Amino acid sequence: MLQVALAQVRLNARRFIAVSLAVLIAVGFLTATLIINSSSKASLTQSVGEGYRNADLVLNGNLYRADPVVLDEDTTAVVSDLPGVEGSYAVHQGYVSFGTGRDTVFGQLDSIPEYTPLFPGEVIEGSLPVSDSEVALDSDTAKRQNLSIGSVLDLTGGSFEDADAQLTITALVAPSSNPTSMGTPQLYATGATAALFANAEDGFDSIQLALADGANAENVRAAVEQELAAAGMGEVVVRTSSEQTDAVVASFTNGDDVLTIVLLAFAAVAVLVCALVVSNTFSVLVAQRTRELALLRCIGAERSQIRRSVIMEALIVGTVASVAGVLAAVALVGGIIAYL
Repeated sequence: MLQVALAQVRLNARRFIAVSLAVLIAVGFLTATLIINSSSKASLTQSVGEGYRNADLVLNGNLYRADPVVLDEDTTAVVSDLPGVEGSYAVHQGYVSFGTGRDTVFGQLDSIPEYTPLFPGEVIEGSLPVSDSEVALDSDTAKRQNLSIGSVLDLTGGSFEDADAQLTITALVAPSSNPTSMGTPQLYATGATAALFANAEDGFDSIQLALADGANAENVRAAVEQELAAAGMGEVVVRTSSEQTDAVVASFTNGDDVLTIVLLAFAAVAVLVCALVVSNTFSVLVAQRTRELALLRCIGAERSQIRRSVIMEALIVGTVASVAGVLAAVALVGGIIAYL
């Protein structure tokens, strides 16, 4: 009966065009939806995680609580010298402005780690600041403002206190794709300079740790949590960089993916329509082959064999059309990405 099913598919291929198209469109729609969902999540995760990409562990005060824990110098001192910790990066974040009149630009100023391997940016030109009178600037802002290495910026008015500093640009860095800072001028200076423009009451944005070669991340995390608890800082959250990234992404989306839900609803409609088309088409095909199926019964084929033959035809057509739908969706989405 398998040979009969294969022969029917081969000899009556035109009869299955409608079924194949219905399956191809439904499977292609569903596949494209899942690809877009995965791609958007991967892109968001990659961009959000850019600030933690060189860290092994990240300490934060759970900023999304009603009463976040303040990370300060004491917190850094507790964890920076623990066995297995190679270096630490206390991220101080503030906001500055430079320029005058209509040319005034507002930007984000982050501290630079003393342990430079933890610096999350990419230096395009020059060298990172080493003194409190130096600053690094993203290349897009430098281009827009006609600035270069050696230019002097007069930074004024932090977000929380009246501060000013005159800094010389020593490096141009690649712009960050992090959604929280993308499109905003990004500046980097020493911790002391960044502290001038940050709210001291908020403490550090996070504390990142780099582990020594061969150190086990889970063992070091357990040691960090134990030391923090002993110092009365047990509410500080310690995560790996990937866990921290997932937590930030979840805070953006509230754990919901509305776009995917909407697209999957349309995909469900497409699958339902496909099922109706397949059911109706095969009902017609079986009705058209009544004499043929009766002849098979006359020469000894059992009812179950006839049923398996028809199901085998549907399985062959469905499998081929489904594979074609997946390949079409992958090619379509890949083409769109390449075009964009």
